[in-house]
Amino acid sequence: MPKWKTAVLTKWAIGRIAYHSITDGELTATFEKYDVKEYSSEEGCLNFVKRWKNWEVGITARQKTVDQWIIVSAWKRKLYKG
Repeated sequence: MPKWKTAVLTKWAIGRIAYHSITDGELTATFEKYDVKEYSSEEGCLNFVKRWKNWEVGITARQKTVDQWIIVSAWKRKLYKG
């Protein structure tokens, strides 16, 4: 779990959060209690992914200082059983 005191949202991230109707609770849970942590295709960033029953919420973030992260983007998508 990332240690953080503050998270700064970029304008792009704010737009994506609104577009996907991601709640503050979903955003916080994804960042603090993620299921998957992986390197992002965005240089210097990590993806944090949290899966619920039928949904997946993801955050792309970059660590600025020891306790400050910049949230670059976010997404929410429905999971389908193949």
